[in-house]
Amino acid sequence: RVDTLDLIEDIAALPSLVIYAGAGVSIDRTNITWPRLMEELMAKKIRVEEVRTRIQSSSPLQSASVLKQIYINQSLNLVSADQSIVADVHNVLYSDPERQLRRAGIARAVVRLVADMKRQNKPCYVITTNYDDCLQQEVELLRAKSGAAVLRPRTYWPKTNVALANVDREVDKAVTPNQIVHLHGYVPDLGHGSNRVTLSEVDYAATYLLSSKILERLFAEHSVLILGSSLTDPPLVSALANTSRQAVKQGLRRVAVVPMQGFSVPPTDASGLRNAIQTSVRERMDHFGVDVTFPDMYAQVAQFVTETQICSCQDGSAYRDSPARYGNRLMRWWAKWQSTRAADWSASNARDHDLLKQCVDALRDKRSRHDHSMEIE
Repeated sequence: RVDTLDLIEDIAALPSLVIYAGAGVSIDRTNITWPRLMEELMAKKIRVEEVRTRIQSSSPLQSASVLKQIYINQSLNLVSADQSIVADVHNVLYSDPERQLRRAGIARAVVRLVADMKRQNKPCYVITTNYDDCLQQEVELLRAKSGAAVLRPRTYWPKTNVALANVDREVDKAVTPNQIVHLHGYVPDLGHGSNRVTLSEVDYAATYLLSSKILERLFAEHSVLILGSSLTDPPLVSALANTSRQAVKQGLRRVAVVPMQGFSVPPTDASGLRNAIQTSVRERMDHFGVDVTFPDMYAQVAQFVTETQICSCQDGSAYRDSPARYGNRLMRWWAKWQSTRAADWSASNARDHDLLKQCVDALRDKRSRHDHSMEIE
């Protein structure tokens, strides 16, 4: 896709970059969507399923407000309620024993891109709306593997109800490059995190000003790559709107990667719905000065980031013809794989079939007590 190659080369050549990491960046590790998180927390507080279903029929944020008030009603005070929420969020995020078996492809690709930009002395900023420590885990894995100081060990999360006079000072803390900023709070598996998370409508109102100002400061001075986002988060939308003209004047790039898998449209769609969705998203984002690319699958978001990282380590103009480019890597892999099987295709296929059947049977047995939210491929 020529337009995708153009975007990869453009982003790789940028002198600085803000990476906005939405929920989709760590969902392949945690397997927790926002509705799933609300459902799990509701189940801890409301035993009657019909009541839970009724509450969750409202918008996700409205449901979260009801949930927050239930925590408050059952606690001694607001501080105690916040602590209970953080503890329960931690339990939901990290109690699944299969979590560590899952790849965190997008988070890993983001961390590697940041590391290479840092080696090239290009400032890079990572902003996430997620509570989890998926990005931090990938930082530690890369540090252990390569010994590189990928990001600062410090993780920042904004305060709530910051006085107007102190907003600029707090923004200054957040816009330091090479650290991870958790706009809505940070709940790590181990170690210290925030004492509260942004959950309800009241919480969002309390953090909105500072979150928006942090994003506005960054978006006004740097290009932006948006990953794993539905492009509806109010601080994100506000910051994009308030800095769109300034970004155009300074020649800053803004790119959102939006996989079509999230729209549940078959790849063979004959009704034109696929094109209609892409057109509507593009036109909406044009209004904010954001280019959009549409990979087919969630996994290809990580691939897009990885290709950007590979391109950033080379002469950008040579990327399309480089042996390191994804298409060329795939062709080399295919040729090598094919050559090892050419002598006896039938026997090779039979061995593969037997091995795959063993794997599928083993996986099915291991997953028999869990829901099949992840397909066995």
